[in-house]
Order: sequence, then C-alpha cells, then structure tokens
Amino acid sequence: MSRYFLGFLYPISRLISYSVFEKEQKIREGLYMMGLEDGIFHLSWFIAYALQFAVSSAIITVCTMDNLFKYSDKTVVFIYFFFFGLSAIMLSFLISTFFTRAKTAVAVGTLTFLGAFFPYYSVNDEGVPM
Repeated sequence: MSRYFLGFLYPISRLISYSVFEKEQKIREGLYMMGLEDGIFHLSWFIAYALQFAVSSAIITVCTMDNLFKYSDKTVVFIYFFFFGLSAIMLSFLISTFFTRAKTAVAVGTLTFLGAFFPYYSVNDEGVPM
C-alpha cells in the first residue's frame, strides 16, 4: 500500500516548487496589485492539483482493482486515494509557507513528505520477513 504514495511524490514536489518560485520571483505580489484576492489564488492552485490527483487516483484505482483491492468497491478506493491527494496538497501548502527559495523548499519539502510516512513504517511489519 505504501508504494502507491510514491506516485504522488512528483506532483507534490512540483507544487511546492512552483508556489515558492512564485513567492521568490514576486509574481504573487504583482497579481495582488492587479486585484487578485488571496483566496482565489490558493483556490486556483488547489483546483489545478486536485484535478491532477483525481486522474492519478483513477489510474491507481484501475491498476489495483484486479489484484490488491479485488473485493473492494471502486468508488471507495478512488475516494481513499483522492482524499490522500487532497491532504498532500494541503501539506505542500503548509510546507511552502516556511521557505523563500524554491530549491531549498523542494529538497526539504520532499524529505518532509517522505518523513511523514516513518510512523507508518515503524508500526507496520509489511516489509519484515518472517
């Protein structure tokens, strides 16, 4: 199960990179001077990446329905992966607020996203041979 979250790693790193790059290049401030509201700005990023995660979740759902989730409902599996993607978007928004340089944000943000799964690996014995 934990292998599938790696499919979300690249879009999350891109989201962190682009949002911090806009802050670094002062693009956001230029848009604010033209009348863009803060909520609309974040909503546009959220919708764009939610659509990407919807496609990714659909692909993962289709690929796993024959073997891993054979007896599960397709909509529940899709919603599970989609909500995971939405929470990853929120985590990347949180991570991007702490940085002003895009390269540093991508490195630390990606490691933080991977580090968020260490508690899962510490209590799950999926990879431990018996």
